[in-house]
Amino acid sequence: MSEVTTESRRRPRGGSFLAILIFAVLLGGCATDRPSESAKIKKFNLENGMEVILKANHASPMITSMIFVKAGSKHEQRFNNGATHFLEHLLFDGTATRTQEEIDKGIERLGGYINAFTRKEFTAFLVLMPKEFIEYGMATQADMLFNSAFPEERFPKERGIVIEEIKMGNDAESAPVESFFEEKAYGSTPYSQPIIGYESIIANIPREAIIDYYKHFYAPNNMTMLIIGDFEMDDMTDKVKKVFGQFASVELPPPPEYSYVPLKGKRVFRTGASTKSIYISLSVEAPHFSDSNYYAFALIEDYLNDSEHSPLAVSLKSGAKPLATDVSAYIDTKEELTRLNIDIVTEKSSKVDTILVICDNILKGLAENPPSAELLNGYKISRRCDEIFLAEKLHYYGFVVAPLLAITGWDFFSSYQENIDSVTLDDIATACRSYLSDPGYIATVVAPQTGTKGGYKSSGPTEAEVSAYYKKTEIPRYDLTIGKDFKMPPTGSPKTTETRHATYLKETFENGLTVIVKSNPDSRVFALNVLGQNRSATEPPGKDGITDFVNRLIKKGTTTRSANQLAAELSQIGAKTSLYDIPWLPHDDRYTTRQFSFMKFETIDEFTEKGIELFADMIINPAFDSVDIEQVRQQMFGLAGRRSGSTY
Repeated sequence: MSEVTTESRRRPRGGSFLAILIFAVLLGGCATDRPSESAKIKKFNLENGMEVILKANHASPMITSMIFVKAGSKHEQRFNNGATHFLEHLLFDGTATRTQEEIDKGIERLGGYINAFTRKEFTAFLVLMPKEFIEYGMATQADMLFNSAFPEERFPKERGIVIEEIKMGNDAESAPVESFFEEKAYGSTPYSQPIIGYESIIANIPREAIIDYYKHFYAPNNMTMLIIGDFEMDDMTDKVKKVFGQFASVELPPPPEYSYVPLKGKRVFRTGASTKSIYISLSVEAPHFSDSNYYAFALIEDYLNDSEHSPLAVSLKSGAKPLATDVSAYIDTKEELTRLNIDIVTEKSSKVDTILVICDNILKGLAENPPSAELLNGYKISRRCDEIFLAEKLHYYGFVVAPLLAITGWDFFSSYQENIDSVTLDDIATACRSYLSDPGYIATVVAPQTGTKGGYKSSGPTEAEVSAYYKKTEIPRYDLTIGKDFKMPPTGSPKTTETRHATYLKETFENGLTVIVKSNPDSRVFALNVLGQNRSATEPPGKDGITDFVNRLIKKGTTTRSANQLAAELSQIGAKTSLYDIPWLPHDDRYTTRQFSFMKFETIDEFTEKGIELFADMIINPAFDSVDIEQVRQQMFGLAGRRSGSTY
């Protein structure tokens, strides 16, 4: 570590610094006298085959209904690739009895939120409502899922919107990187197909083909429903049966057929594309979720993503001249296979082969270089805390956690954390020796294109091929008026006597710090939201963006704790810190607003005191080590370069 001079650590005195901050403190209640987790969960199947899971959580008077339809790009063919995502758009356009405007406004006027997303394995439909209006929200979902009318006049508009999304996606820096990786890493499986499809298909697929796809897959016996929020079990059970029990099951198409061959050996594919940086991606064979070694790999994922302790991050990102600017790993769980995927961004073309060798050696050595017992315990605590954090955010739980349920099923999902908690260091060593002693993988390298060629671009069938296919294909016609008798439930007025458990307190300290406290006895989350006022106005001339620079250094250690010590202590209380914008998340703009800086800290109620101590140390006593400053500077240069390459 380079020597840090006194001058480099200077900052405003405590009073001046704190005077521009506002602390919003969210306090959970005590952990005693709470119902057991099993008492809060109920699973059953409707007579029509629809699987239903109810998960009660009384932290806020809201309820989310999440419905997973087992239809994704995996279930598509060559000439309807993208149909699932296109269909997701079309289901918001109106039903046999209601227009798009009536659907949207009906949810909006009741204070609700409705959305959907498509994955390779499924499509998810989510509605978040105040508890007194959840039956209306569920009825809206049922009407869309089973009674959609696909108005002909709206079809061209939605076709244009999806095509524009395809063009926008193709313009992104990451587009050729992801396409080339999926094409090579999953080429022998249906998972190589893009979710959004190709312009040639979307522009030419007939409306009747989309409706035919809808009629085959959108059936209650092909759906799993997860409801989470503030409700009583018996009452919610009755509501679900009333709303969704009236729809009949159908005979489902057979699942995609293919013979999966596990990865053997090491293959590296290279291409040039319109990128600013060099992207290296590895897809490593990992244990299937039915294999007990899977849980060890989930914790290996945490270890490899631990920026201060990960052997990958330490080898590739440390020092004054790091080999890479970004390193991350994730478990990609599919119904038939699992991969450990590693993504690396570098600016050094001459070091690509060196980076691949380092990755290979680190994977081989994980059995002898596992996380410490302290770190392993921290990763387990972090996962338990994450479950609590997300379960209280309701719709985020549907976006982030619940998709694993749609892929693996309830039996696996419900015991997941318990199995994670049981993993030992010996289990990690066993899993590493079984899968990583000589890892089979596919690696892709995408570098900036040189010369006059345009570089790699993903391509599907031509427009002529798509048109020819549908001209010779007979598509059945369906009666789309059969839902005309569906009745929406009355909404009435919200209860004026609704019990609110949260209490509030506001106080300004002598040093100018304003503190706002919200306390809720039904919540287990302890969070600190820190807002620094007048962000852009207080940045010195010529140093625009210095706030973001500083926030990226907050986790790099303090004057009393090294970065490693800080990371270990945060892990031991399952803490989550959010300090700056994540480029691929479109909804975290609070980290980039000009009005204020924003930092967030979360743990659970039992670690409140330790959490306050750690976050205060991070904010008031950052180390600002000179080596860390240069590493962050290079990361920001790389990010700025990648952003400049996208017209979007």
